[in-house]
Amino acid sequence: MRAFPPLCARRASVARCVRPLTCAHAPLLPRSGTYIRFAASTCAQANGLTYYAYTDRYLFVDSTKNTYPTAVPAGYKLQTDMQCSYRDDVSMTQYTETLTSCAAHCTSDTDCVSFEWTGRDRGIARCYLSKTCAPSKGVVATKRTDVDLYTKTKEVTPYSAVPEGFTAQLGRHCYHRNEMKEDRTRSMTIQSCAAECRANTECVSFEWTNLVNGAYSRL
Repeated sequence: MRAFPPLCARRASVARCVRPLTCAHAPLLPRSGTYIRFAASTCAQANGLTYYAYTDRYLFVDSTKNTYPTAVPAGYKLQTDMQCSYRDDVSMTQYTETLTSCAAHCTSDTDCVSFEWTGRDRGIARCYLSKTCAPSKGVVATKRTDVDLYTKTKEVTPYSAVPEGFTAQLGRHCYHRNEMKEDRTRSMTIQSCAAECRANTECVSFEWTNLVNGAYSRL
């Protein structure tokens, strides 16, 4: 039987690994037969990560941190397997975040209304923050496997008010009459679209739609 090298927490050369929440990720056994050791403070299911399959790697995880979290961060509503395509308009980070830190970033940013976490996607965890992906902005999320959408609870009520100065014609549009602008950048909200039309004296109406690939607007 091949003997494994001592775990990092037992080695004086990596004493920093014994700090709380560390030493989740240990030896690598390459094909060459040499040992390379890594120590990680985030590589554990408890941090919202799913382990990635990789030949010849041996991952040792603190037994108390080897369960994927089920609790939803305070102040958020969870939608599993949902996302808002291309609406990471605040920021996107990867490889350094945890579910907890991603939630903290959104909570501390007053513009952030939701965040997406991809930790269930084979460990390729990305943290997407959005200022537009929420029912309160008139944006409806769509299906996406292994993506979890966390929306601030104060933003989960669908936008239902008619923007000031406009009359709503639900289920109607003017075919090919978006001669002023069609915005597919997915950066708009109903409110910002109305404001843009209101600010342009030539604009008499705007259309708002939620499609499979995300909401967009027409003036």
